[in-house]
Amino acid sequence: MFADLTLALLNRLLAAEPWAGALLRPHAGQTALLELAGWPLRFTVSAEGRLLATAPTVRPDVSIRVPAEALGRLSAGPEALRHAARIEGHAGFAETLATLIEHLRPDLAAWLAPRLGDVLAHRLARGLGQAGRQGLVSGRRLAEAAAERLRGPSAPLVGRDEVARFAALRARLEARLDALERHVSR
Repeated sequence: MFADLTLALLNRLLAAEPWAGALLRPHAGQTALLELAGWPLRFTVSAEGRLLATAPTVRPDVSIRVPAEALGRLSAGPEALRHAARIEGHAGFAETLATLIEHLRPDLAAWLAPRLGDVLAHRLARGLGQAGRQGLVSGRRLAEAAAERLRGPSAPLVGRDEVARFAALRARLEARLDALERHVSR
């Protein structure tokens, strides 16, 4: 159900942007797996440049996986997700999908304008965009606060900096111990 709804929304977006369909048409018949934080979306490109649902048993020509921890960088823009993504498969198809992910944006105001009027649609779209960005920032802050709480003095987790300091201290101690052993053996 999630995949069907997502594909319907993506196809509506592709229909509104003729350049996007034209970009996809050369890849007709190719299959992709987009996995965002463990949520898979599998599709095949049709001859018309639309996305069709694909069974999980079909081996994708390209797979793009974005780990959950990368979602915290979503507010930095699509380029941050692109750097975090693990891409495998057909390079040309992957580049086309990356271009679409980076440049294809829904125009909520244009969709709402016939229903609500231009001014209200524009203000509502802008407000929803700001609320979405604020939600991402708040989510990132919440995750950082939770991680900090888990790394506190009596917490079960240790931060990367502490692990790095411990590893450096251990390396120095091992070097000194080796030097001492060589000195004693002489």
